[in-house]
Amino acid sequence: MFTGIYLQTYKNIIMKKLKFSLIGLVSILAISCSNELIDVESPQLEVKTKALGVEPILLEDSILNFADNNALENALSDIENTVNSLQKEGFKSMYNVFDEAMGDADNYYDTKEHYEQFKVKYASLYFPEYGDDYSAYLPISDQKLAKLANKNGFLKVNGELIDCKDISSYVKLDSLGLTPPNEKLRSTDVFSYREGKNKLWVKYSVLGTISGKPDYSAGVKFEVCFRKKGFLGAWYNRKASTTIACANCDIVYASNPLIGKNIGTFARKSKNDSFSSHDYEFYPKDLVGGGMGGFTLMVTYGPWPGKTLEFVVTK
Repeated sequence: MFTGIYLQTYKNIIMKKLKFSLIGLVSILAISCSNELIDVESPQLEVKTKALGVEPILLEDSILNFADNNALENALSDIENTVNSLQKEGFKSMYNVFDEAMGDADNYYDTKEHYEQFKVKYASLYFPEYGDDYSAYLPISDQKLAKLANKNGFLKVNGELIDCKDISSYVKLDSLGLTPPNEKLRSTDVFSYREGKNKLWVKYSVLGTISGKPDYSAGVKFEVCFRKKGFLGAWYNRKASTTIACANCDIVYASNPLIGKNIGTFARKSKNDSFSSHDYEFYPKDLVGGGMGGFTLMVTYGPWPGKTLEFVVTK
Protein backbone atom coordinates (compact mmCIF):
# COMPACT_ATOMS: atom_id res chain seq x y z
CA MET A 1 0.00 0.00 0.00
CA PHE A 2 1.16 3.53 -0.60
CA THR A 3 2.45 6.17 1.76
CA GLY A 4 0.36 8.38 3.90
CA ILE A 5 -1.09 5.29 5.46
CA TYR A 6 -2.85 5.67 8.77
CA LEU A 7 -4.06 2.24 9.80
CA GLN A 8 -6.98 2.16 12.19
CA THR A 9 -6.12 -0.61 14.59
CA TYR A 10 -8.47 -3.32 15.55
CA LYS A 11 -8.49 -1.87 19.06
CA ASN A 12 -10.09 1.31 17.73
CA ILE A 13 -12.60 -0.68 15.76
CA ILE A 14 -13.69 -3.00 18.54
CA MET A 15 -14.17 -0.03 20.88
CA LYS A 16 -16.90 1.18 18.53
CA LYS A 17 -19.26 -1.54 19.72
CA LEU A 18 -22.82 -1.48 18.59
CA LYS A 19 -25.31 -0.92 21.38
CA PHE A 20 -28.66 -2.46 20.74
CA SER A 21 -31.83 -2.77 22.71
CA LEU A 22 -33.34 -6.23 22.54
CA ILE A 23 -35.98 -5.03 20.11
CA GLY A 24 -33.45 -3.15 17.98
CA LEU A 25 -31.14 -6.18 17.80
CA VAL A 26 -33.95 -8.46 16.66
CA SER A 27 -35.00 -5.93 14.03
CA ILE A 28 -31.49 -5.50 12.67
CA LEU A 29 -30.86 -9.22 12.49
CA ALA A 30 -34.16 -9.70 10.70
CA ILE A 31 -33.29 -7.07 8.13
CA SER A 32 -29.77 -8.45 7.73
CA CYS A 33 -31.06 -11.97 7.19
CA SER A 34 -33.57 -10.84 4.62
CA ASN A 35 -30.81 -9.12 2.67
CA GLU A 36 -28.46 -12.07 3.05
CA LEU A 37 -25.94 -9.88 4.85
CA ILE A 38 -25.52 -12.56 7.50
CA ASP A 39 -25.62 -16.23 6.59
CA VAL A 40 -27.68 -17.96 9.27
CA GLU A 41 -27.83 -21.41 7.75
CA SER A 42 -24.40 -22.68 8.79
CA PRO A 43 -24.20 -25.03 11.79
CA GLN A 44 -22.48 -23.90 14.98
CA LEU A 45 -18.93 -25.19 15.11
CA GLU A 46 -16.11 -24.79 17.62
CA VAL A 47 -12.80 -24.01 16.02
CA LYS A 48 -9.92 -25.86 17.66
CA THR A 49 -7.58 -23.12 18.87
CA LYS A 50 -5.98 -24.64 21.96
CA ALA A 51 -2.62 -24.86 20.15
CA LEU A 52 -2.76 -21.10 19.62
CA GLY A 53 -3.04 -20.41 23.34
CA VAL A 54 -6.25 -18.38 22.97
CA GLU A 55 -9.79 -18.76 24.21
CA PRO A 56 -12.14 -20.89 22.06
CA ILE A 57 -13.57 -19.16 19.01
CA LEU A 58 -17.10 -20.10 18.05
CA LEU A 59 -18.31 -20.06 14.48
CA GLU A 60 -21.93 -19.01 14.84
CA ASP A 61 -24.07 -18.46 11.77
CA SER A 62 -20.91 -17.91 9.66
CA ILE A 63 -19.68 -15.24 12.09
CA LEU A 64 -16.73 -15.70 14.42
CA ASN A 65 -17.63 -15.08 18.06
CA PHE A 66 -14.62 -14.26 20.27
CA ALA A 67 -14.96 -14.79 24.01
CA ASP A 68 -13.70 -11.26 24.73
CA ASN A 69 -11.38 -8.55 23.41
CA ASN A 70 -8.32 -10.44 24.61
CA ALA A 71 -9.32 -13.48 22.58
CA LEU A 72 -9.64 -11.28 19.49
CA GLU A 73 -6.28 -9.62 20.12
CA ASN A 74 -4.62 -13.01 20.59
CA ALA A 75 -6.06 -14.22 17.30
CA LEU A 76 -4.80 -11.10 15.52
CA SER A 77 -1.33 -11.42 17.03
CA ASP A 78 -1.07 -14.98 15.69
CA ILE A 79 -3.08 -14.38 12.53
CA GLU A 80 -1.34 -16.94 10.33
CA ASN A 81 -2.06 -19.90 12.62
CA THR A 82 -5.53 -18.59 13.37
CA VAL A 83 -6.39 -18.35 9.68
CA ASN A 84 -5.05 -21.85 9.04
CA SER A 85 -7.31 -23.23 11.77
CA LEU A 86 -10.33 -21.34 10.46
CA GLN A 87 -9.79 -22.53 6.90
CA LYS A 88 -9.94 -26.13 8.09
CA GLU A 89 -13.40 -25.33 9.44
CA GLY A 90 -14.51 -23.86 6.10
CA PHE A 91 -14.68 -20.26 7.33
CA LYS A 92 -14.75 -17.63 4.56
CA SER A 93 -13.58 -14.15 5.48
CA MET A 94 -14.03 -10.81 3.77
CA TYR A 95 -10.35 -10.95 2.90
CA ASN A 96 -10.99 -14.28 1.14
CA VAL A 97 -13.78 -12.63 -0.87
CA PHE A 98 -11.48 -9.77 -1.91
CA ASP A 99 -8.64 -12.11 -2.82
CA GLU A 100 -11.02 -14.20 -4.92
CA ALA A 101 -12.35 -11.07 -6.65
CA MET A 102 -8.85 -9.92 -7.58
CA GLY A 103 -8.15 -13.29 -9.19
CA ASP A 104 -11.47 -13.09 -11.04
CA ALA A 105 -11.31 -9.45 -12.20
CA ASP A 106 -9.87 -10.08 -15.66
CA ASN A 107 -13.02 -12.03 -16.55
CA TYR A 108 -15.35 -9.08 -15.93
CA TYR A 109 -13.80 -5.79 -17.00
CA ASP A 110 -14.14 -6.28 -20.76
CA THR A 111 -17.67 -4.78 -20.93
CA LYS A 112 -19.91 -2.61 -18.77
CA GLU A 113 -22.42 -5.47 -18.51
CA HIS A 114 -19.80 -7.92 -17.22
CA TYR A 115 -18.54 -5.32 -14.76
CA GLU A 116 -22.05 -4.94 -13.33
CA GLN A 117 -22.16 -8.72 -12.89
CA PHE A 118 -18.82 -8.50 -11.06
CA LYS A 119 -20.28 -5.92 -8.66
CA VAL A 120 -23.23 -8.18 -7.90
CA LYS A 121 -21.01 -11.24 -7.41
CA TYR A 122 -18.76 -9.37 -4.96
CA ALA A 123 -21.35 -7.01 -3.52
CA SER A 124 -19.74 -6.92 -0.06
CA LEU A 125 -16.67 -5.12 -1.47
CA TYR A 126 -16.40 -1.36 -2.00
CA PHE A 127 -16.68 0.05 -5.53
CA PRO A 128 -16.03 3.82 -5.33
CA GLU A 129 -16.01 4.35 -9.12
CA TYR A 130 -13.99 7.52 -8.67
CA GLY A 131 -12.74 9.13 -11.88
CA ASP A 132 -11.37 6.31 -14.03
CA ASP A 133 -10.63 4.08 -11.00
CA TYR A 134 -13.16 1.23 -11.14
CA SER A 135 -11.23 -1.12 -8.87
CA ALA A 136 -12.91 -3.14 -6.17
CA TYR A 137 -11.53 -2.32 -2.73
CA LEU A 138 -11.45 -4.17 0.58
CA PRO A 139 -13.66 -2.03 2.88
CA ILE A 140 -11.68 -2.91 6.02
CA SER A 141 -8.45 -0.98 6.52
CA ASP A 142 -6.80 -3.60 8.75
CA GLN A 143 -6.09 -6.65 6.60
CA LYS A 144 -5.57 -8.86 9.64
CA LEU A 145 -9.00 -7.94 10.94
CA ALA A 146 -10.45 -8.54 7.46
CA LYS A 147 -9.23 -12.15 7.74
CA LEU A 148 -11.38 -12.64 10.84
CA ALA A 149 -14.47 -10.74 9.71
CA ASN A 150 -17.00 -12.86 7.84
CA LYS A 151 -17.66 -12.44 4.11
CA ASN A 152 -19.84 -9.41 4.83
CA GLY A 153 -17.45 -7.75 7.29
CA PHE A 154 -18.90 -8.81 10.65
CA LEU A 155 -17.58 -10.54 13.76
CA LYS A 156 -18.72 -10.86 17.36
CA VAL A 157 -17.03 -10.19 20.69
CA ASN A 158 -18.75 -11.88 23.62
CA GLY A 159 -21.86 -12.23 21.47
CA GLU A 160 -21.95 -8.56 20.46
CA LEU A 161 -22.09 -7.92 16.71
CA ILE A 162 -19.27 -5.73 15.35
CA ASP A 163 -19.22 -4.18 11.88
CA CYS A 164 -15.53 -4.09 10.91
CA LYS A 165 -16.02 -2.12 7.69
CA ASP A 166 -14.48 1.33 8.09
CA ILE A 167 -13.94 2.47 4.51
CA SER A 168 -16.79 4.10 2.61
CA SER A 169 -15.18 6.93 0.65
CA TYR A 170 -12.40 7.43 -1.87
CA VAL A 171 -10.94 10.11 0.39
CA LYS A 172 -10.44 7.47 3.08
CA LEU A 173 -8.84 5.09 0.58
CA ASP A 174 -6.48 7.83 -0.56
CA SER A 175 -5.57 8.81 3.01
CA LEU A 176 -4.66 5.17 3.69
CA GLY A 177 -2.43 5.07 0.62
CA LEU A 178 -4.54 2.42 -1.12
CA THR A 179 -5.12 4.31 -4.37
CA PRO A 180 -2.67 4.72 -7.28
CA PRO A 181 -0.39 7.79 -7.12
CA ASN A 182 -1.89 11.05 -8.35
CA GLU A 183 0.08 11.75 -11.51
CA LYS A 184 -1.02 15.39 -11.52
CA LEU A 185 1.20 15.86 -8.48
CA ARG A 186 4.78 15.59 -9.67
CA SER A 187 7.08 13.77 -7.33
CA THR A 188 10.69 12.67 -7.52
CA ASP A 189 9.99 9.59 -5.43
CA VAL A 190 7.42 8.06 -7.80
CA PHE A 191 8.32 6.32 -11.06
CA SER A 192 5.75 5.16 -13.57
CA TYR A 193 5.65 3.16 -16.79
CA ARG A 194 2.78 2.35 -19.14
CA GLU A 195 2.60 -0.06 -22.02
CA GLY A 196 -0.61 -1.13 -23.75
CA LYS A 197 -3.38 -1.76 -21.24
CA ASN A 198 -1.07 -2.05 -18.25
CA LYS A 199 0.47 0.58 -16.04
CA LEU A 200 2.91 0.32 -13.17
CA TRP A 201 4.07 2.77 -10.52
CA VAL A 202 6.98 2.41 -8.11
CA LYS A 203 7.11 4.67 -5.09
CA TYR A 204 9.91 4.68 -2.57
CA SER A 205 10.16 6.10 0.92
CA VAL A 206 12.87 6.10 3.57
CA LEU A 207 11.76 4.28 6.71
CA GLY A 208 13.47 6.53 9.24
CA THR A 209 14.64 10.07 9.91
CA ILE A 210 17.36 11.75 11.95
CA SER A 211 16.84 15.38 12.87
CA GLY A 212 14.19 15.65 10.19
CA LYS A 213 16.41 14.22 7.45
CA PRO A 214 16.06 10.79 5.78
CA ASP A 215 17.91 8.02 7.60
CA TYR A 216 18.76 5.52 4.88
CA SER A 217 20.28 3.15 7.41
CA ALA A 218 16.74 2.52 8.70
CA GLY A 219 15.79 1.00 5.35
CA VAL A 220 13.90 1.95 2.22
CA LYS A 221 10.41 0.80 1.25
CA PHE A 222 9.38 0.26 -2.38
CA GLU A 223 5.69 0.04 -3.16
CA VAL A 224 4.85 -1.43 -6.56
CA CYS A 225 1.34 -0.53 -7.69
CA PHE A 226 -0.27 -1.64 -10.93
CA ARG A 227 -3.57 -1.37 -12.79
CA LYS A 228 -5.03 -2.75 -16.01
CA LYS A 229 -7.26 -0.87 -18.43
CA GLY A 230 -10.73 -2.29 -19.04
CA PHE A 231 -13.93 -1.13 -20.73
CA LEU A 232 -14.26 2.56 -21.67
CA GLY A 233 -10.91 3.46 -20.12
CA ALA A 234 -11.70 2.10 -16.66
CA TRP A 235 -8.64 1.03 -14.65
CA TYR A 236 -8.87 -1.84 -12.20
CA ASN A 237 -6.85 -3.84 -9.69
CA ARG A 238 -6.12 -7.51 -10.22
CA LYS A 239 -3.67 -10.25 -9.34
CA ALA A 240 -0.34 -10.10 -11.13
CA SER A 241 3.28 -10.96 -10.45
CA THR A 242 6.11 -8.55 -9.79
CA THR A 243 9.74 -9.27 -9.10
CA ILE A 244 12.06 -6.74 -7.55
CA ALA A 245 15.84 -6.90 -7.42
CA CYS A 246 18.55 -4.58 -6.20
CA ALA A 247 22.27 -5.05 -6.53
CA ASN A 248 24.26 -5.19 -3.31
CA CYS A 249 21.32 -5.03 -0.95
CA ASP A 250 19.07 -7.22 1.18
CA ILE A 251 15.36 -7.27 0.37
CA VAL A 252 12.71 -8.25 2.86
CA TYR A 253 9.14 -9.15 1.94
CA ALA A 254 7.33 -10.31 5.06
CA SER A 255 4.63 -12.40 3.39
CA ASN A 256 6.83 -14.01 0.76
CA PRO A 257 10.28 -15.55 1.41
CA LEU A 258 13.25 -14.65 -0.72
CA ILE A 259 13.33 -16.68 -3.94
CA GLY A 260 16.95 -15.97 -4.74
CA LYS A 261 20.08 -14.71 -3.05
CA ASN A 262 22.62 -14.29 -5.81
CA ILE A 263 21.05 -12.59 -8.81
CA GLY A 264 24.02 -11.08 -10.60
CA THR A 265 26.69 -9.71 -8.32
CA PHE A 266 25.66 -9.22 -4.72
CA ALA A 267 22.00 -8.84 -5.68
CA ARG A 268 18.85 -9.70 -3.80
CA LYS A 269 15.54 -10.63 -5.37
CA SER A 270 11.97 -11.15 -4.16
CA LYS A 271 8.63 -11.90 -5.80
CA ASN A 272 4.92 -11.40 -5.15
CA ASP A 273 1.93 -12.81 -7.06
CA SER A 274 -0.92 -11.11 -5.24
CA PHE A 275 -3.04 -8.00 -5.94
CA SER A 276 -1.67 -4.46 -5.94
CA SER A 277 0.21 -3.10 -4.23
CA HIS A 278 3.32 -5.18 -3.63
CA ASP A 279 5.43 -3.73 -0.84
CA TYR A 280 9.13 -4.51 -0.54
CA GLU A 281 11.78 -3.27 1.87
CA PHE A 282 15.55 -3.33 1.78
CA TYR A 283 18.33 -1.87 3.85
CA PRO A 284 21.09 0.27 2.31
CA LYS A 285 23.11 -0.19 5.49
CA ASP A 286 23.70 -3.73 4.22
CA LEU A 287 25.05 -2.56 0.88
CA VAL A 288 28.43 -4.10 0.15
CA GLY A 289 31.03 -1.39 0.57
CA GLY A 290 28.44 0.98 2.02
CA GLY A 291 27.50 2.42 -1.36
CA MET A 292 25.13 5.11 -0.19
CA GLY A 293 25.37 7.39 -3.23
CA GLY A 294 22.34 5.71 -4.79
CA PHE A 295 21.07 2.41 -6.14
CA THR A 296 19.31 0.94 -9.12
CA LEU A 297 16.09 -1.00 -8.66
CA MET A 298 15.12 -3.62 -11.25
CA VAL A 299 11.43 -4.45 -11.56
CA THR A 300 9.64 -7.00 -13.73
CA TYR A 301 5.85 -7.15 -14.19
CA GLY A 302 3.89 -10.21 -15.30
CA PRO A 303 2.10 -8.75 -18.36
CA TRP A 304 5.46 -7.67 -19.81
CA PRO A 305 7.45 -10.92 -20.04
CA GLY A 306 11.12 -10.43 -20.67
CA LYS A 307 11.03 -6.71 -19.85
CA THR A 308 12.98 -5.35 -16.90
CA LEU A 309 12.39 -1.78 -15.77
CA GLU A 310 15.25 0.01 -14.10
CA PHE A 311 14.70 2.90 -11.73
CA VAL A 312 17.70 4.83 -10.44
CA VAL A 313 17.35 6.22 -6.93
CA THR A 314 19.82 8.85 -5.86
CA LYS A 315 20.40 9.81 -2.26
